[in-house]
Amino acid sequence: MHSLRSPEAQEGNLAIVTTPSIPGDEWTRVEKRKVKKARKLEEGQKMDPSAQPRFFYVNSEIIKRRDAIGISDIRDVTLHLLGETGPQSWLKVENRHSIQTVVALLVPGILPEHLNLPPIPTDAMKNPNLPLSIPLPPTSTTSLGAKPTLFAPGANYSQLVKSLFTSSLEPIAQDPPQTQQRTDGPLLPFISKTFSHAVPTRAPGDATRLFSVLGSYFDVPLSREERARRQKASEEARKVKESQKEGAGDKIESFVVSPQRMLANGYPLPTYAVRSLQSSNTSDGKETVREDDVTSALKEMQKSMESEGWIETPEWPSTSESNQEDGTPEIIAVDCEMCLTSEGKELTRCCFISFSTGEVLFDMLVKPHREILDYLTRWSGITAEALEGVTTTLADVQKEILKHLSPPPNTSARKCPILLGHSLESDLYALHLAHPRVIDTALLFHHPRAFAFSSSREDGELAALKPHMKPGLAWLTKTFCGRIIQQQPAATGPLQGKVERVGHDAEEDARACVELLQRKIMNPPSFGEVENKFETERIWEKLSRSHGRHNYETDASGMPKRRKLRCAVVDRPNGGSFASASTNGVDVVPCANDDEAMKGILKCVLQGGKKKENAMEVDDPDPSYDFIWARLGEVAESGGWLVARQSSPEPVVVEDRTEETTAALSALNSRLSTIWTALPPRTAMVLFTGHGDPRRMVSLQRQKAAWDAVVSRNATAGAMTSDNKPLTWTVADARALEEAAELAKRGLLFLAIK
Repeated sequence: MHSLRSPEAQEGNLAIVTTPSIPGDEWTRVEKRKVKKARKLEEGQKMDPSAQPRFFYVNSEIIKRRDAIGISDIRDVTLHLLGETGPQSWLKVENRHSIQTVVALLVPGILPEHLNLPPIPTDAMKNPNLPLSIPLPPTSTTSLGAKPTLFAPGANYSQLVKSLFTSSLEPIAQDPPQTQQRTDGPLLPFISKTFSHAVPTRAPGDATRLFSVLGSYFDVPLSREERARRQKASEEARKVKESQKEGAGDKIESFVVSPQRMLANGYPLPTYAVRSLQSSNTSDGKETVREDDVTSALKEMQKSMESEGWIETPEWPSTSESNQEDGTPEIIAVDCEMCLTSEGKELTRCCFISFSTGEVLFDMLVKPHREILDYLTRWSGITAEALEGVTTTLADVQKEILKHLSPPPNTSARKCPILLGHSLESDLYALHLAHPRVIDTALLFHHPRAFAFSSSREDGELAALKPHMKPGLAWLTKTFCGRIIQQQPAATGPLQGKVERVGHDAEEDARACVELLQRKIMNPPSFGEVENKFETERIWEKLSRSHGRHNYETDASGMPKRRKLRCAVVDRPNGGSFASASTNGVDVVPCANDDEAMKGILKCVLQGGKKKENAMEVDDPDPSYDFIWARLGEVAESGGWLVARQSSPEPVVVEDRTEETTAALSALNSRLSTIWTALPPRTAMVLFTGHGDPRRMVSLQRQKAAWDAVVSRNATAGAMTSDNKPLTWTVADARALEEAAELAKRGLLFLAIK
């Protein structure tokens, strides 16, 4: 990779833009013999951390690409700015080593029309991947007057390197205007003033679907050396594990989720368990939790216990032994069904089954405390008819639970029972129950792509599963038990003979967990574990091993030493970005809305103040964080982009939400401006939308799903939608779905340095 030199050096057929503040500047071509000199210049820039960084787009490289810039490319740009990977061919970064902080913002909902940009070309004769020049607001002026257009007559713009601005005021190169500006100005004037170009991007997906933007951004391919190291360590660990002979009781104890892993996976822990974790090591060898997280969990649980409705399993003596002759502890399989109320999900059914005998200990229908908004019949199997006449409350269920979980008077021969379930944390929250010992089949078995390796482990074991990649119970039962669940025609327990079977069944799911654990006990330790190919890792794992480019701190003796990168995540707790973040030393800042997200970003930005103690000292304070990742999602929400899952696959109505979107864009503009103002000098901002409007695609997907459902029942004749329209699926609909999916994949990328 050849380096970029400004204002007069560049490789081969590429040209650069010179600084417009000098009269007579023009585009120049650099001979190849000067490339070596340009490389040496960049090496010299490493010794001058005060030099102003700059971005340059390389259109000639972008034209060569088959597809637009992808989400993985944006991730690699982020890593390159942090010094963790090589440069991108389509983007040159001058004075990269001067960049102090990188802030990456995912802001879905921004469309080209919000910036007075033309639609991204769909004509095969036009390249849809080139950066788009963003028009300035009509009233905007700078010290150089109007926005400059530096071009020569007859110039081939596809071969030019586009330069981004070097300050918050002035872009230094633009294409000739492409479209007429709106008279009322852009809806996001901050972006128009701050960024010179919008780069078209393409989200991952297939012909008819949009894949996870977060997955593409956060999953990083492993290096060849790291992959080999992990494979070797994993093989050695497997041999050691299989050479150990364990009894049934020992095996079961090894399946119990540690308090550290429970905390990392969102389980409610009893207060005494959290205190024990607080006073002991916060690492179990597989999971490491921060002391701040333990303290926060204790406060949250204490608050929950003080509020009405929460209970915790009484503490059992630590010296008690198993109550089973074969050495196995008592295990109770649990499954709950929930409905949606005005305050979230509430319990509607709870089933407890003994693992050793298969006996149903109790199976109750429960009347929610609040008004039911959605029975979630597709998943819960609960209907209004099923709950008719039910008077059992959550408190009644909790009393029954404590009968089975409380220590008896003579505890010398007993040990705290183990609760068994699938993603059991959801059931415990529905029961308002904190229990210290659980076996979770969603963690015990592996999803084929659910690896998240902990870089701090030397034995090669898997540290944690990605929450969004946990295996489903139906898939596990079919794969490892050879039978199908959640599709049986008859209901069980209190629903038997009361309603027609629809959705899940609590007893059936609990028995599936029992069978899965039995299979796990009878087979070798590797049963249910997919061979780790070691292809990817989470971005946080990669960054946790890094010391960055210029990160120094003072040790006890006063000598400078390298420190690890400091990273922070600001997002909603269920947003997916938290996966493996807290377990890799990343500070996570949960937020409920964009206002809280902005405050979280400002908190991360303004926690600086420590001075560097190395020879490369500069006057700027050392920022608290080298990398901040955050998401602002209210624009997408206001536009109806976030479509809730429904119990029936009805098409989505694409409504006109111009008024709501305009208000959300105005609020976003203010937040972005506030964030930008607070950023320290030489901060790189990577702002990307991820994807476009998915509503048309989702509507057609649901139409197809509804059609497939009636076809499977041979009931296509006279099939109607919920609004009494004929249900059809034609070749034209299939083409429309592919087009809608392609449009939904299109997004925008904005790059700037303050």
